[in-house]
Amino acid sequence: MKGKLKANAETIANAEAEAELTAEVGEEATAEVKAKAKAKAKAKAKAIATTAPYLYYTEIDSAIGLLTLCASEHGLCHIEFGSFADRVDFLGKWADRYYPGAEYTHAEKALSLAVTQLGEYFAGKRDSFDLPLDMRGTEFQRKVWKALLEIPYGTAVSYKSIAERIGQPKAVRAVGGANNKNPLPIVVPCHRVIGSGGALVGYGGGLSIKESLLSLERQHLPVHGHQATRTPRGIIHEIHEC
Repeated sequence: MKGKLKANAETIANAEAEAELTAEVGEEATAEVKAKAKAKAKAKAKAIATTAPYLYYTEIDSAIGLLTLCASEHGLCHIEFGSFADRVDFLGKWADRYYPGAEYTHAEKALSLAVTQLGEYFAGKRDSFDLPLDMRGTEFQRKVWKALLEIPYGTAVSYKSIAERIGQPKAVRAVGGANNKNPLPIVVPCHRVIGSGGALVGYGGGLSIKESLLSLERQHLPVHGHQATRTPRGIIHEIHEC
């Protein structure tokens, strides 16, 4: 799927390259020299366009239904509930914001480690993930997501406790908003955050899925051969609000 931003990137790169080479050969250059410069400019623009980032995706069946996994060159970047075809419009808008010019391409191999570890998680054989992560969000969101990574398997904490953990005890509602924007549910366990009174409250995949994940973890405590204190390693990038 090619977004309009990718086409724009090539147009801009082409214009910049032509201007650069026109400056090199000069306005008074012969038609032959200008033609060669223009051809060189187009080649340079094409090279720039082809370096636009790719986002790799695959789909997996799980105990909570079909999941679409997406990864950048840096690591796992998005998990969406449902099929790629069903969620392609949303995923396209999300990519345009966080990975301008990116093109989705189906690539099972690029996501094989994530597929394996998620399979182990749903089978009750894994209580943490060891995956490179590439999460895009604001500075506040990244603080919240890092705090989510510290919640042990099989436990649940309140939004208030997350707010206190990041040093902003009055930001309970904002924590809820960041939790809702978590691009990597399950791996970054936002399902382990509940209301102060014990209510499950909201969840992107639906409350039934949230309950299923918590129930799965309760059933498999402790998970043999894994340490609940391990957390994923990752690259969490910042992006300015649009």
